[in-house]
Amino acid sequence: MDIRVQLGVFAVLTGCGRTGFDVPVGDEPFRDCGRAEADFFAQDVLGYEPTLGGGAAPEREDVADPERALGAPDYAPQRVPLGTVSIGEGGRIDLGFGACAGLTDGTAEPDLVLYEYGVPDHVELLVRPDGDDAFVSLGLVTAAGPLDLDGRWPGADPLAFEAIRIVDIAGQGLQSIETPGADIDAVELFDVTPR
Repeated sequence: MDIRVQLGVFAVLTGCGRTGFDVPVGDEPFRDCGRAEADFFAQDVLGYEPTLGGGAAPEREDVADPERALGAPDYAPQRVPLGTVSIGEGGRIDLGFGACAGLTDGTAEPDLVLYEYGVPDHVELLVRPDGDDAFVSLGLVTAAGPLDLDGRWPGADPLAFEAIRIVDIAGQGLQSIETPGADIDAVELFDVTPR
């Protein structure tokens, strides 16, 4: 069993039994937050700049669609589209979580999972705390697998974050002109809270 399948099973099992929240959304009185599986995955593309760092953008059209990073992991190597977005060598993608915010748990346990296809790249991971306009860097991480954010967060309290930014580190990982940079399939939260 490869690590990708193991991580997928691990992540699905961790989402079981969550408690939901009711939050107002627009004209609707309430929306469940944390009751639907979709609440635990990135739901919105807030920005995508594959040539930000001066490197190459993806040559394949099917991996240049940033919406491929939304929802549950769906990478399929034998089909087009692959189900991933290549963020470009030195590029970046910003992803939001809709009416929910990710929530760290204050322990050394994982808080989110990055799903990446292929050889895991190193990326800079930034979060935008709920209610803030600016992203805060949590440093370099491997773009595949579960991550504990608490040890990287400079604050003492658990962190609620409404968005993440993934920035590819140019010049490392498997170099491909068709799919340069980290190939992001999905981002999964372990816990959510209403925004």
